[in-house]
Amino acid sequence: MEQHRQQQQHQKRVTFEKEIVQSQRAHIRSQLERPGTYLDDVAILQLLYHMAVGKGYTRDQVCLIDCCLLEAALYSRDDQRSKNQAILRQQFREAIAAATPLILMPIVGLNHWSLLCYRTRAQRWYHMDSLAPLHRKLAHSTVASMSKLGIADGGLQYLEVPRQSDGWECGLYTLQYMLHALECTRLIGIGSEEKFRRKLLEYSKLACDKNLLLFTRSLLAVV
Repeated sequence: MEQHRQQQQHQKRVTFEKEIVQSQRAHIRSQLERPGTYLDDVAILQLLYHMAVGKGYTRDQVCLIDCCLLEAALYSRDDQRSKNQAILRQQFREAIAAATPLILMPIVGLNHWSLLCYRTRAQRWYHMDSLAPLHRKLAHSTVASMSKLGIADGGLQYLEVPRQSDGWECGLYTLQYMLHALECTRLIGIGSEEKFRRKLLEYSKLACDKNLLLFTRSLLAVV
């Protein structure tokens, strides 16, 4: 009797989790299929995850930081902030201890997305913003906050990347930058930071308006 009850509970939990996944996918697809729709944090994180898995990346190659966790660690109430900061700090330390070469951290503010990349061996930050310098202060303050959490700061570089032409494309541009950072890390590994920076700039030129439709179709194919 008890075993049967546990099986029923397990099946309900599995069904509920499937419904959540289906709901998230429908939510993400609805944003991608409607031009002019701003991508929210659920879409950004899930699409990044699907892209990384689809390209064959594993946890020992890249660490993805949840933008909601980042905001909670830096801006939540005092009684919650320290707990979230401990979680964020632990994620960084585990990635660094595992020699994960790249940490990706999308940031959001002023209804706009941009990307912070952290190269663990060089302890170097890179910022990519399709409406630069809109997020420059936010990127600087985020890196400073991470330094206070004990994350080594070997410098922050603001990379000049193609600019978006509309007010809603920042999420798509940020996702492209993340994909480019992954590809550059695959090619360069933990080698020269100058080579990584040059290759990242070269790849980022592909993030332009004329490629957005094709890129959006590729995203729809993975959700």
